[in-house]
This record gives sequence, structure tokens and C-alpha cells, in this order.
Amino acid sequence: MTIYQRSAVAAVIVLIYVVACCCPALTFDNYYGGNSAPQSTDTWFGWTALLLGWLGIAVGSVAWLANFVLGLTLVFLVCGLRWATLVSSAVTILLGLDFFPILSANIPADEGGVGRAVLRPPEIGVWLWFASIAAAFVGAWLLFLAPRTSSLPPVPAASASAQ
Repeated sequence: MTIYQRSAVAAVIVLIYVVACCCPALTFDNYYGGNSAPQSTDTWFGWTALLLGWLGIAVGSVAWLANFVLGLTLVFLVCGLRWATLVSSAVTILLGLDFFPILSANIPADEGGVGRAVLRPPEIGVWLWFASIAAAFVGAWLLFLAPRTSSLPPVPAASASAQ
């Protein structure tokens, strides 16, 4: 793959990621003791999840760290590092899959831990985030399987006068 092809693949991945950040991603119903109906509902857009997703580590989810590894994958992809791109994109998928256990996690709804938040099924922003991770994995395989080209000049053929 040429640098232009690798850059185009990276641009598509970034575009999907940016669209994911602009879409609704997570919706929480907040419950407080003694009430069976949610007191409030919060919807996070992708950019909010990106800024506050590190809090998921407090409930045992490391999925947010996939964002950093995805960025590293993009750098490797643009640089043309085949193995590094493939390995980092696979790690990104594994980290991203850690999102699903948070759907059943006991999430505090406030600072005092009085209320509990229940995460509703993921919205379009989460699915676009997963699509950007999947696109990075596909891009890594495209790079890995692309024919290798040498940047060195061809070796000159032996001339008859040298014999």
C-alpha cells in the first residue's frame, strides 16, 4: 500500500470515529432508594463518553483504553508498520469488547453512592465507535496482505564487460 492509500484508510477510520463522537452513545436511567421508577435519565454523546469514559475503570471496564490503542493503530497504519498495526488493532478489539460487561455493572449515579445508574442498550454512537475499531482491523489486514514493495532502486544487471 502506498502512503496515500494508507492515509485514505486512516481518514475513513477517523471520519467514522468523529461521527461516533457527535452521536448519542450512552443513556443512563438513575434510580434512588425506595423508587421503582427512574428519577432522571442522562444521555451521553460520544464526545462525553470519550471525556468521562475513564470513570468506567471504577466499575471494572477498561474499554475506554481502546481509544488510545486505536490512535496508536492509526499511527502504525500510516507509517506502514504491518505487524504493529495488526497487533495493536487486535488489542483495540479486545479492549473494546470489555464494554459489554458494563451493561450489567452496578454504576453509582451520584457522588455519595446513594443512587444507582442502569445503562440502557447502546445507542448509535457506540456502534459507530465499534465500526471505527472494526475498520482499523480491516485496514490492518489490508496493509498486512498488501504486496510488499521495495523503496530501494533495482539491482543493476551484470554487464558482459565485467567477465
